[in-house]
Amino acid sequence: MTRQLSARFSRALPLFAVLAFACDSTQPFEPSEPENLSVSAARSAPEFPAPGSATVSASSDTQITVGWIDNSTNESSFEIHRSTSGEAGTFSLRATSAANTTRHTDQGLELTSPYCYKVRAVRVVGKKPTTYSAFSNPVCATTTPAAPSNFAAVAAPFSYINLSWQDNSTSETGFQIVRTRSGAANDIIIITTAANTTTYADPAMNTGTQYCYKVAAVRKNLAPDGSATYSYSAYTDSACATVPPQPVPNAPAAASGATASPSSSSSIAVRWTDNSTNEDGFRIYRSVEGGGGWVLAGTSPGSFGNLLLFDDAGRASEQPVCYKVAAFNSGGEAPASNTACATPPAAPTNLAMTRLNEEEVAFSWNDNSGVEDGYELVVRWSQGACCHEGGACDTGVSDGDTLVTRLPSGTTSYRHKPTTGCGYSEYGYYVVATKDGGRSTPSDEVPLP
Repeated sequence: MTRQLSARFSRALPLFAVLAFACDSTQPFEPSEPENLSVSAARSAPEFPAPGSATVSASSDTQITVGWIDNSTNESSFEIHRSTSGEAGTFSLRATSAANTTRHTDQGLELTSPYCYKVRAVRVVGKKPTTYSAFSNPVCATTTPAAPSNFAAVAAPFSYINLSWQDNSTSETGFQIVRTRSGAANDIIIITTAANTTTYADPAMNTGTQYCYKVAAVRKNLAPDGSATYSYSAYTDSACATVPPQPVPNAPAAASGATASPSSSSSIAVRWTDNSTNEDGFRIYRSVEGGGGWVLAGTSPGSFGNLLLFDDAGRASEQPVCYKVAAFNSGGEAPASNTACATPPAAPTNLAMTRLNEEEVAFSWNDNSGVEDGYELVVRWSQGACCHEGGACDTGVSDGDTLVTRLPSGTTSYRHKPTTGCGYSEYGYYVVATKDGGRSTPSDEVPLP
């Protein structure tokens, strides 16, 4: 009978056919699952993964771009939710994005306002309920000025680099320019310009060196409490330029009209005429060997059209010294000027004054020089207020030195009548030796007795 039942039901009920064979065996009767039943089909549906690694960047004055990683394979779309009150604030749906997208740009935003975003995946299958993933991490940003473009750097001859760019922002308060010198490790902020600026000349460049630049728009944001924050656009690509070397100039024209005269008993003043327009300066050469054995005494800056002066100190009195002057620049040195010589005389000493009578005084001194051309007696005076008949007064006050007389060499005395007048007085005297158009160091001063 068992075999007949098996034959009867095996066509329509394979399960019972299996059970019938089990009854024929020596095992007790128990139901079992078919071998081809999927174990996974009995489990719940896998978790719907959330978008990952959300990022945010302000791309202009009124736009913020949100990015994320698509971790799901069967989403229908993505929802982008936004908060204007921080990460802990209320988020609301801002936009939807198609399946498999990983970026969305939020437009029409307010300046300086912070915006936070988070993203979730959405799946819709037929008439089944809509499925949502968890939200991504929240990310926040504030709008920034639009980045400048068309940035260029062009070297001007010899000394600076001209920078230019296109201003694409309507809200910047300036532009920040950074510079990198060839071989340097770090960028250096060289200036933040005013708003709406589109050019800048970077001065004082070293010729032959490459300099690279970038520029970004910057906006200063003021809070109600007066504090400030700054928003920066992306930097432009680098623009580089090299200042070409300056051409070597022609050597300057030669100086002329050199003269030398003592300015004291130990110094000589050298003067000359500048005939060049392109000199960097002048070299003054000295000889204490009567025109041989020239050495550099010093240099003086150039000044076209002026009679220039160099004072050579530390000279020995009574010893002749000769000079010549040569203009120079990076192109070379001009021929030297004429030679000019001078001898600083020794100063007179022991000046004394004796009153001879009410009107006249006598001076005497020691002549210590063997080369002087002569002597000069000089008076120091002052002019005070002077009132005339009728009450008018001259109120100006002044003083100075005035030459009393020139005397021949070898002179050691002189008689003088001091001058008097309304408000005028002579109060001191000194003597100098003269030589080659100059003077020795003055003697000690003596007062009028």
